[in-house]
Amino acid sequence: NRINSLEAPAKPVESRAAPADSSATELAFWDSIKNSTNADDLKAYLSKYPSGVFVELAKNRLKSLDLAAKAKGKLFEVDWEDSPGRYLAARIVILDTRFRFERDEQDLRNDAKLRARVQYYNEDVETSFNRLSNWYKDEWNCTAFKASLTDQAFIREVRPSGEAIGVGHVNYRLRFRSPAEATEVLQEIQRVCQVSSTTTNSNSLEGTTWKGDSSGGDKHYKFQFLSNGVVLFTSEYWIGDNTAIKGTWRQTGNRIDMTFTQLDRFTQPEATISGDRLTGSMRKYKFTLEKVP
Repeated sequence: NRINSLEAPAKPVESRAAPADSSATELAFWDSIKNSTNADDLKAYLSKYPSGVFVELAKNRLKSLDLAAKAKGKLFEVDWEDSPGRYLAARIVILDTRFRFERDEQDLRNDAKLRARVQYYNEDVETSFNRLSNWYKDEWNCTAFKASLTDQAFIREVRPSGEAIGVGHVNYRLRFRSPAEATEVLQEIQRVCQVSSTTTNSNSLEGTTWKGDSSGGDKHYKFQFLSNGVVLFTSEYWIGDNTAIKGTWRQTGNRIDMTFTQLDRFTQPEATISGDRLTGSMRKYKFTLEKVP
C-alpha cells in the first residue's frame, strides 16, 4: 500500500571482514616463515595471529619440528681426557630416552691403526676399529655415569668398563665449555637413566671380606667392605707391602665401583659380584676373589 511504499528501504547488513591489507600482511608473514626450521618463528605467528588462517598449519609444523628435534637430540661437544693431560674430541648426544657418547669415524680409525701396531693386542685394524666402536656404544652407558659428579667445567668419575678393550677400569674426566653446560649434561644423563643425582650405598657387601689372585696368580688381593661405604684394600703388588689402604665403595646392581685416593684414577678397581665370587680388574689385570667365611 501507499504507506508501506513511503517507508525508507532497509539498509543492507554491513560486512565486518578484515581489510584487505590486513589479510595481505598475514599472508606475507606466513610466507616468510612457513618453511622455517626455527620453532620461535612459528610461535611468533601464532602469537600475532591466534585466529589466523594458517594456525592449524603452524601447529602441525611445530609438532613436526618437535619430533625432529627429539629424534636428533641435543649435541654437546666435549674434550675427553683419555690419559693424564691428553684430551680427545668427542660428543655426547642426548635423546629423549637415551644418550650416546661418540667420536668421529676418522678419529676411531686412526686409533684403531695405532692399536693394531701394539703387539699386546694382536689384532688387525678392522678388528680394532670394531672393538673400539662397540666399546663406545656398549660401555659408555648409564652405569658408567652412576658415580659421576661435576667439578667446575668437568664431569668426573666417569667409569665405563674397559675390559672389552683391555684397559681395565679407569676414571675418566669430560671437559665442557662451561660449568653450566657440564651440569646440564649430567642432569640430562641422569634424567635419561632415571637416576637421581645422589644414590644410596647398598649394604649387601657390608661386613664381608674377599680374597683372591690375579689371572696370572702373581698378584694377591684382599678387600674388606665396611659400613658407610668404606672399603679396605690390601695388595703387595699395588701398594708395596701388606698395608691396607682405605677407600670408598658403591654397588649398582651386581657391579661394584671402588675409589682409593692413594691409587691414580687409571688404577681404580672395578668388580662384578655373582654369589660368593667377585671378578674384576685393575688396569689390564684381572682378578677373581672369593668370600672369606
